Amino acid sequence: MNTYIIYFVSVINCYVSAQLIFDHFKINFNSIYSQKWIYNIVTISVGVLIGIINLFNYPILNFASWIIILTPVICLLFYDPWSSKKTLLLDLYFFIFLLTFFETIGVALYELFLIFIKFPLCEPAHSVFKMAISKLLIICLYQVTKNRYLSKQHSVLPMKQLILYILLSFCSIVNICLNAKIGYSVTIPESDKYIGYLTIIITVFINLHIMWLLEYIIENQKLKSKIARSEQQANLQLKYYKQLDANYQKSLQMIHDIDKHVNTIEQLYKSNEFEKADNYIKGMDRLISDFVLFPYSNNTVLNLILNEKKIFAEQHGILYKCTVEQTDFRFMDDIDITTIFSNLLENALSASALCKTNKEVSVIISSHNNFVIINVKNSCNSYTKCGTFSSKDYGTGLYNVENSVKKYEGFLKISYSQTEFNCNVVLSNTH
Repeated sequence: MNTYIIYFVSVINCYVSAQLIFDHFKINFNSIYSQKWIYNIVTISVGVLIGIINLFNYPILNFASWIIILTPVICLLFYDPWSSKKTLLLDLYFFIFLLTFFETIGVALYELFLIFIKFPLCEPAHSVFKMAISKLLIICLYQVTKNRYLSKQHSVLPMKQLILYILLSFCSIVNICLNAKIGYSVTIPESDKYIGYLTIIITVFINLHIMWLLEYIIENQKLKSKIARSEQQANLQLKYYKQLDANYQKSLQMIHDIDKHVNTIEQLYKSNEFEKADNYIKGMDRLISDFVLFPYSNNTVLNLILNEKKIFAEQHGILYKCTVEQTDFRFMDDIDITTIFSNLLENALSASALCKTNKEVSVIISSHNNFVIINVKNSCNSYTKCGTFSSKDYGTGLYNVENSVKKYEGFLKISYSQTEFNCNVVLSNTH
């Protein structure tokens, strides 16, 4: 029975590490398959296979098995749309090395545990306690560091969440130490010891999954709050542009009376009041130019947005370049058109307006096959180096844009340099 427990502990030890590796790749890279069960089965299989190899007790073979087995597995299950497979593998090897380092710290903590209970443990207790304490520490270190240091987004872990993770791990380790102290201070049946081993293994699983559950609950609350703000902003934007459209419709009604204005001008000329006639014409020209939209697009909402942003650019001395190829936007809802173009252009114009020189915003909208391609570039002076934005860096506006883009099976890519900010959006019009 003791031998089976040692085998089982070896598998559990490797399974937990495999779970952390796959969790890391799910956060930082894209999954090739949408079926979650594939990744669950592969995680279990990797844990079992490497756990069996670890039973041979050859450290070099143990370390090599992680690299040899996971290299093809990671390449088959994950991809990075902006880089090659080399990036995946370098990240994998670094993460395996990091887990090994964490494992070393865990073993050191286990040695302190042996000093605490003041007597040596025999098998299978030695394997069970060593696995439990080292894995509890690894799980805690991973959860604490993954957002800030192990993720591409480099987000800061909220203090309350950090305290919860540390307290959960600390209490679990203390509980294991006390159980071991009490259990081996008295004579207890062998069957009860096995129940104790099972309890300790379950504690490891609880820590692993309850931390993910806490993270899920906190992220879910953040997401609900963000969605509520997004919906409110989108509805306000759409309402604003509908009101703007209504104002333009009223202006067109006034322009409908143009024949009356023409008669007035004609009478002024007949009365030889040329100066008054010229002034009247200039006044009419200004009035009409304020209401007539430049026909960038045949989509009313998009045309309103592009024209309104053009006026803003002129008022702030920004060179506004807008090129719209013949593109059909009937596949998109007005609210998504508003969200995407209003937010991108508002960000671009606001950033460009802060520049002291070379204020420029460029908008290019084109279509190719079944895709609509949108490029918005603007001058900026906010960055000291080149780079890209990830979704975790987005504010509410860009978060709204990304959500609207995903509705049309598209993607949003943002890059920047010291002098330019570049947003690229690709949408599928077969949605």
